[in-house]
Amino acid sequence: MMLGVVNPLLPLFLKSRGLNKAQVGKTWALFSVMALVGPPVWGMISDASRDRRRPLLACVALAAVAFSGYYFCRSLLTLVLMTVVFGMIFKAVIPLGIGLTFAWAEPARKDYSRLRLFGTAGYVVSLVLMSIPRRFFEIEAIFPCFVLFAAAAAVGLHSLPKIPGAGHRKIDWHALKLLGRPAFAVTVVCTFVAQASMAAHYTFFSQYAKADLQVGDGTLMFFWAFGSVFEVVMLTQAGRLIRRFGTKPVLAVGMAGIALRLGIYAALPFKPVVFLVQGLHAFTFGAVHASTVTFVNYAAPTKWRSSAQTIFEGVTIGLGMSFGALVGGQIAQAWSYPVLFGCASAAAALAMVVYAIFGRSVSLIRDADPH
Repeated sequence: MMLGVVNPLLPLFLKSRGLNKAQVGKTWALFSVMALVGPPVWGMISDASRDRRRPLLACVALAAVAFSGYYFCRSLLTLVLMTVVFGMIFKAVIPLGIGLTFAWAEPARKDYSRLRLFGTAGYVVSLVLMSIPRRFFEIEAIFPCFVLFAAAAAVGLHSLPKIPGAGHRKIDWHALKLLGRPAFAVTVVCTFVAQASMAAHYTFFSQYAKADLQVGDGTLMFFWAFGSVFEVVMLTQAGRLIRRFGTKPVLAVGMAGIALRLGIYAALPFKPVVFLVQGLHAFTFGAVHASTVTFVNYAAPTKWRSSAQTIFEGVTIGLGMSFGALVGGQIAQAWSYPVLFGCASAAAALAMVVYAIFGRSVSLIRDADPH
């Protein structure tokens, strides 16, 4: 639910503070790259802790405080500084949650993708709910809403049973060795390019929809929500597809979905078409997310599960989205949104081809952990 405020509305808030397209792109790039800075440390803290709930609870609470700080920002400098602080905290929430979930789900033989449905449900609910204040209030209404959603997350997290980490309380930096393993490295590089392409959507779709498609503020939230409804369908089947075909084909199809979705934005900029194509979110997020987090969970030793998730997300979503937002902002400023989406589509298609050739699936049967 917190993410349902950040993704569609934080770029619009930055624009309301006077930032142009290039500045929004650069600021969103900075926000994204913070996933490479703060979250890996949070992940190592989680792995070393005696209770994985506590680092995640701290992230949720601190994210609410940091996001509220945006309200007081009036200059580019203060917006940049607040983005650094907020990004280093908030970008850790999702991978820490993934690590915590797998720590419970894998021994219990539960399907992660089906559990992830509740994340999608929260995202869709928040998008629909946010359409109300967007119709009747100024953009600053996002701040109390974010705090309310964070409070709900904290209450829910506090109600969970204890989910232990390693309990040695010493940060283990050796998880970084995963980046040197060929299968892990290929998946990281190709996902990096795919996420850099998808940054065009996450950073500029709201502005594109309003400027080029003439979509209203309230209606915009339903564009975002409609895509996530189809994400639910994918997540109900992702675990079964991964068990049958492996992580590689599912991720490759997800990358192809990114190329197709962005290509349609560029070639067919018509409101009904763009609304319907949000259904590809089933592939561009659902397939990509389910396959990558499953790959990372089984490619890493259990003691590094949170560290591995934060490192992978830091490089692919963090650095990838940052690069995509930075370059995308320059392209949108110099040319247009359709040109931006066309370039991003081509990059995603290239990532899909390379991954289809060199990528590898991971075994879903965990051997005795030698580490």
